[in-house]
Amino acid sequence: MKNIVRRWKEYFLRNLKGFDFFDFVRKNKSYVFFVTAAFFVGVYFDWKMMESLVFAIFISSILRPIDSRIFASVGLFFLVMTPIILYSGDKKTAEIVAVYAFYFLVMTVMMAFVELKKEEKLK
Repeated sequence: MKNIVRRWKEYFLRNLKGFDFFDFVRKNKSYVFFVTAAFFVGVYFDWKMMESLVFAIFISSILRPIDSRIFASVGLFFLVMTPIILYSGDKKTAEIVAVYAFYFLVMTVMMAFVELKKEEKLK
């Protein structure tokens, strides 16, 4: 287990080496603005933290499309966790996790359509 943690730490440190947060914000002002605004829209409407983050991720994926497999993986993770949590007896949390699975699977389908349109343009 320690070996896996060490590998992940090395991977992230190697890939984040030279990353300047303020330079990223300066170069991507509109992107950062819209994602931050999306998060604060969720705060304004008194959404829970996770719902605000999902909405910000959704807006982020519209501005810069993310591979649909990433959304599918997260959606399937939440979908697998739903019966496990339900089995533990926490129905309310299981329902919330199922809703998150639905959100991410809907985003998967939307990104798949975006990818199909992009492939059609390339042909």
